Amino acid sequence: MSLMSFCRLQLCIVQRICDILAKDSEGFPRRSAAKALLNLIKIHSKVRPLSDTYLASVAGVLVATGDQDWEVKCTVVDAIGAIIYGTLQLVCGEEDVQVPEYARDLVDRNSENDNCRKLKLQTLERFVEMGVVKALFLSLNDYEQKVCEKASVVFQTLKHFVKDVSEMENESVGNFLNSTLDALERITKFDIETPEQQFVDDVSRLDSIIEDIMASVAHGGGEDEDNAVDCY
Repeated sequence: MSLMSFCRLQLCIVQRICDILAKDSEGFPRRSAAKALLNLIKIHSKVRPLSDTYLASVAGVLVATGDQDWEVKCTVVDAIGAIIYGTLQLVCGEEDVQVPEYARDLVDRNSENDNCRKLKLQTLERFVEMGVVKALFLSLNDYEQKVCEKASVVFQTLKHFVKDVSEMENESVGNFLNSTLDALERITKFDIETPEQQFVDDVSRLDSIIEDIMASVAHGGGEDEDNAVDCY
């Protein structure tokens, strides 16, 4: 089998895994699919971060952000972390890896500060285009505390990476998309809630859900199945 044929076969398998994650109604298959994509992302981020397989895996796993299964959501956050950590390792100059074009100049540790900040912003722009930043913020605001905790760790790494980018001169950021600059501002200003505050917010949400259920039961209209409440 030629290399091209192998890559096509690999991409077909990834697309099938993505379909399972996006469409299967059962939790166990979706969990397995998410973990499979996570493993592919970890492998390809080190050797082929621009491959079709890598990009398809990233797009496929991010679709499951906000999944109804908390284990799937945790795996999605792990994948977001792998994407960010893998890219930041490349831009810091690891050897024997295929460095993405938008990050190659960061390998030069002696570059001027403003130039380095531009390249950091290019990296952030890439994350925005891939949907990574959006998925990370959705995970930070998830109702599952475990998901929020995992996302918080990843977010702190990203925030530290771009912390000095806001110091760039205005003319230096003119070539970047507004969506990238908006993401930078949001990352810079976003504060992680304390676990105690997150717990209070979760309890408040749960109280609201219980009140809605009880109100529906109270006005359910007797034995009418159309008014039954699914409490699962």
